[in-house]
Amino acid sequence: MARAGGRRGGARAAAAGAGRAAGVAGAARAAAAAAAAAPAAPPRGGAGSLPSEGAPSPSPSPSSTSSWRARREKMRARLEREGYLGVLDPEDLLSTPGQRAMCGATFSAVSALAVAGALEASAAHGAVAAVACPAAAAAGWLLADLGTGFYHWGVDNYGGPDTPLVGGQIAAFQGHHTRPWIILHREFSNNTYQICQPALPLLLAYAAISQGSNLPGETDLLVASFTAFVLLSQTLHGWSHGSKAALPPSVLALQDLGVFISRQAHAEHHTAPFEGNYCIVSGVWNPLLDGKLGKTSVFRKMEAAIFKRWGVVPRCWLTKEELAEAVSGWPCI
Repeated sequence: MARAGGRRGGARAAAAGAGRAAGVAGAARAAAAAAAAAPAAPPRGGAGSLPSEGAPSPSPSPSSTSSWRARREKMRARLEREGYLGVLDPEDLLSTPGQRAMCGATFSAVSALAVAGALEASAAHGAVAAVACPAAAAAGWLLADLGTGFYHWGVDNYGGPDTPLVGGQIAAFQGHHTRPWIILHREFSNNTYQICQPALPLLLAYAAISQGSNLPGETDLLVASFTAFVLLSQTLHGWSHGSKAALPPSVLALQDLGVFISRQAHAEHHTAPFEGNYCIVSGVWNPLLDGKLGKTSVFRKMEAAIFKRWGVVPRCWLTKEELAEAVSGWPCI
């Protein structure tokens, strides 16, 4: 009986491992198919705009065009009502079909990895998995907060719009310091797809390694949780700029519990020279990284080491006036 149970458990674990790779790979195939099939957003110039040379103009379906126009007009009315219409173009804030396809595929891959990991952990450990799986998910949440802190610190202080791969995000973060309310107007996929673009191939690479190395299900859950919270970090960040009246009660409760970054905690970051409170998932690491629980900020030590080695001055060392001059002319939306 023990051998039979072991064979059944091994079969379940093998099936979960195969499901992990197949699920994540399937999400990648879905991303490619959806992105190829998704109609492009209508050109900004409207129906009278000329198509680009060298390629046939896209032919969005009437329903998708109607939906885009309705959302654009709704966003335009909102910006006009709030006095931002001359500052922002409504189309810069809407989610395109391609952005939605990328986000959908990436979150599908994360879900597939999490489900496969939970099944494998349950098959391998039985009742112990009831403790191990939530612990792995919590570890992913903690690491995501830490990871967003170091990344946020890096793009806030180094590089510029021309930096390879992340130049657009560097400029956007500086624009966010000037106009933090923009994040509240962006649609979900518009606000998230740039994180999904590197996350999906990295998740595919991890799934292949995990399958080949027979990593435990708890590791898959940790990676899935980490990825999910990193993907959602801009949404959580946006909520930290929202008013209590505008946020759902559940979000306010999770902010008060410290699961999500709170409005008060993140507000401390938005004071020039923007030198702390970089973690934007929960903010649980901020006191330690900023030196509030120790003698020296971790970031100040890293900045001093970089300056000593390469002579590069981080932007948080600049005065408010010097910072404004340094980023003037950047495409900061």
